[in-house]
Amino acid sequence: NPVANGSFTVKVDGAYKSISYQLYNMTGQVVAANILPANGTVSLPADVPAGNYFIKLQTEGGAYGVKQVNIVK
Repeated sequence: NPVANGSFTVKVDGAYKSISYQLYNMTGQVVAANILPANGTVSLPADVPAGNYFIKLQTEGGAYGVKQVNIVK
């Protein structure tokens, strides 16, 4: 799960047109957010520091999931 190059691919089961994401640091602040096509690539801003984060993914239908992400630089 470590992210080393600033981007990773999100794979979601189901036929969704788009997925929104919010990347939260460990204090609950949103450090990145965007909308991407289903099974798209999340490209993180270069200024996101290394560390542990949570990513919340939400479909246009409202379904969502949360996963932990470890960013290394």
